[in-house]
Amino acid sequence: MSFFNRLLRYNEPALESGGAQLDFDALLRISMEELLLKTQVHQDTWLFGKEEQWNLDPGRGELVFSFPGRLAIAPAQIIGAYDGQSGLWTWSWANASVPETLAEHAIQLKAYGEQNSIPRLTTAEWAGEESDCWYMAALACRLCGFQGAYRGPSENLYSFITFGEVNLNPPMEDRAELLKNLALETAGDFRTCAESFEEQRRACCRYFKRGALVGLSQPELIDSLALSAPSVLESAGYPPEAADRVMEMIGGISDDEIQNS
Repeated sequence: MSFFNRLLRYNEPALESGGAQLDFDALLRISMEELLLKTQVHQDTWLFGKEEQWNLDPGRGELVFSFPGRLAIAPAQIIGAYDGQSGLWTWSWANASVPETLAEHAIQLKAYGEQNSIPRLTTAEWAGEESDCWYMAALACRLCGFQGAYRGPSENLYSFITFGEVNLNPPMEDRAELLKNLALETAGDFRTCAESFEEQRRACCRYFKRGALVGLSQPELIDSLALSAPSVLESAGYPPEAADRVMEMIGGISDDEIQNS
């Protein structure tokens, strides 16, 4: 949140004469304040910002965040892109590589800019700072009813993406399915290191770190690793004696080693 707090550099909210409409700076500030609150809720409820991977599916128009054993999926829009080298922002409606279905909210902002004579919303490309881009994404969330914003990095080009209601698969309350999914992912990890004791140790550290990230307890993780049927190690093809060696190794792994893995 500290980064976002530094973005709040616009004037305090104020009304134009007659009190009918907020001026543009005030609208931007309120939009950012709303985005800050929404971001905090996402961080608290589904670990937004701690995802292992992200992917934008242009065909489905969805933003997908990957967590251990879980996916967070939401409808998405590309608002624009920022070139970190040139310092130029380009609206997605001016970018031929962005499908129109993913630029609908940016087009709505352009229409708002035309109606209210706001050049920043109607100029295809302009120079600015990265913080200006966050304000454009926040404004899109407010005016178009979306629930959050994400900066998708790609070398020096950053796509500013907004997203709607988030669907968690499995839901937060379905711990059994979460543990099942994590077990399947981890079995694949252990298959790749069946011949290396050191790699198995690293796989154990990754497993306990990823499991703790999504709220699974160490007893749950240990049970799933070697005691349940089928266990992670059994699914990975480890014979009983190899699984026993892994379990003996776990006793010598420290919390620091897990966290630094």
